[in-house]
Amino acid sequence: MICINPRCGRDVPDEAAFCPWCGKDQREKKKAVKRRGNGQGTVYKRGDRYVAVVTVGYRCDGKRITRSKIFTKKSDAIAALPGMHAQPLADREKITFQAAYDRMMETHTQRIGKSTADGYMYAIRHFGDLLARQLTEIKTDDLQEAVSACKFGTRTRENMKAAASLTMKWAVQNDIIPKNYADYIVIQKEEATEREPFTMDEVRRIYDAVGLVPYADYILCLIFTGFRPNEMFSLKKENCHGAYFIGGSKTTAGKNRIVPIPPVIAPIVARLLESPSDYIFPAHDGGKMDLSHFRTRDYYPALDRIGVTSRPPYACRHTYATMLKNIDAPNVDKQRLMGHTSYAMTAHYTHSDIKSLMSITDELDVEKD
Repeated sequence: MICINPRCGRDVPDEAAFCPWCGKDQREKKKAVKRRGNGQGTVYKRGDRYVAVVTVGYRCDGKRITRSKIFTKKSDAIAALPGMHAQPLADREKITFQAAYDRMMETHTQRIGKSTADGYMYAIRHFGDLLARQLTEIKTDDLQEAVSACKFGTRTRENMKAAASLTMKWAVQNDIIPKNYADYIVIQKEEATEREPFTMDEVRRIYDAVGLVPYADYILCLIFTGFRPNEMFSLKKENCHGAYFIGGSKTTAGKNRIVPIPPVIAPIVARLLESPSDYIFPAHDGGKMDLSHFRTRDYYPALDRIGVTSRPPYACRHTYATMLKNIDAPNVDKQRLMGHTSYAMTAHYTHSDIKSLMSITDELDVEKD
């Protein structure tokens, strides 16, 4: 036979246990018997304790959802693994709102997108001290008080109701509570904030969140270009001409207008132009961003994380118009930037026109009040 050592490869007597040339053991190695099959969990040592870990599900991004317990003995940790997959609800009356929410999300995250899950995660924290209370003690009045006290706008309150309703639905299914008290929460819509612009302090907070909060950069670009969301999401790389975009829609005045890129967002645009997508402001998969998905899964959760009062996406364009009012420049140029006059057609622009518009947008900055 041939020595099993690939570096040797010499002839070895069939009865030899070791290669006479290199000393390699020629006997067939038996594979160690695996104690636990895939999916049954694992045990590892941490300091002088043993940690038992089981996988109870997977998130929409493919990451595992795990449950773990710590033991002083390895044998106890191994013995606990089978029961950890379907953790019993022995103390049903003692489970807290937070614990019930966590148990519900272990499986629910497999049926929703990451942005939706993030929206629930940001919303649920606004229940505050209520999360530590036993679920059996919580009624509609308790939930309503927390939702009504939330200062982050209609969208966050709607997410609070949705997260609470899913949690209590799970609790009803597991015989923890008799009915879903969250279904009776009333959401008061705030019509007064529909066209309210962001304050400059809020704009600065959005600016500071770029790179830290997903899609804060998109929100900042909406604010500093005045584009309607669908206009901005329709922009392709061919629509960027160095220091300005050519884009727009909706009206004759708004189509194909020149929109300078203010210095405050120029680094963001430069980074986005390096992506492989044809769109400058693409969805997460590189395709065109869908406005309804952006609004519910990205825009409102981002404002919530930043700590800015929730306003509809149109507030970004209204903020742009408000900032333009504070700049000393011809009104006709401001109207051109907003796409409100017949001068907005690209064919009507001269080089001096573009320079005039850029001189206005160059003054837009997060430091101005």
